[in-house]
Amino acid sequence: MTLYDTILARRSVRRYARRSVPVEMLGSIRDFAQRIEPLQPEVAFTYSVLPVSQGDEITAAMGGYGRVVSAPNVIVPLIADSPHALVDFGFRTQQLVILLTQLGLGSCWIGALVREGEALKRFGAPAGSRIGAVIAFGYPDLRMAGRTLNDLIRTAVGASRKKPLEKSVWAGRFGQPAMLTGHQVRVLEALRAAPSTGNAQPWQVILREGKLFFAAQEDATYYRLSGRRGFHLVDAGIGMANIWLALQAGDTIPIPQTESGHVPAWTLLADAPDLRAELGLPGNMRLIASIPLPA
Repeated sequence: MTLYDTILARRSVRRYARRSVPVEMLGSIRDFAQRIEPLQPEVAFTYSVLPVSQGDEITAAMGGYGRVVSAPNVIVPLIADSPHALVDFGFRTQQLVILLTQLGLGSCWIGALVREGEALKRFGAPAGSRIGAVIAFGYPDLRMAGRTLNDLIRTAVGASRKKPLEKSVWAGRFGQPAMLTGHQVRVLEALRAAPSTGNAQPWQVILREGKLFFAAQEDATYYRLSGRRGFHLVDAGIGMANIWLALQAGDTIPIPQTESGHVPAWTLLADAPDLRAELGLPGNMRLIASIPLPA
């Protein structure tokens, strides 16, 4: 599949086959660290690729949901604390998730923020680290029972119900309907394909003067129930990663070129009152970043 097709095809997997991931492939996953694009280049980001043996409680360290996932391996990402740590965590980690899909592997985000202190201790993280989630991965269980269970869980969490673009993309100001070009639709469909905690889909996009302004709703139902621990920031980073990766997929999406000829980068934004007012953002929306996105 092309990179763009991979972004759209990726699905969360909870049931895995009893099949080991080849050592060479695990090495490729570790080596990918050198290719991960950061939002904050000065902020350290590391990850470990660990096996999960029979009865291992690695995923259970993330809470009850970890016990649902039967993966043979996990990726444990860590990022140094910073003003945008959780957004950058989601952005960098989603690039790993798309790599897993390209390698023919299934994956599942397992949120860690509810028990972040326990997770940091369990994985021996250095002081000042943040961990938004671990990524379970392996070969999907393609037997009838495995496929059925994966489908049932996806349906139960609402992963197959995605908001239409007209409820999350606006022109000039929040609430003003956008007339999208084909290029813009392709990029934003990559955002719709992104996973989010509890299927919150918090993303809101305002297209203004050749830029895409990206915001996240802070008070989605799951976020309120979990104590507003920052899941919306991790989910924002995940959505931003899908948009950025889609902009790289030059075989399907024209790439807006910068003066240097590279794919444009995200600019992290302060949640400033004057810019919020210009964009018409409601009080429950957190302004995160912007990126060039011409018609």
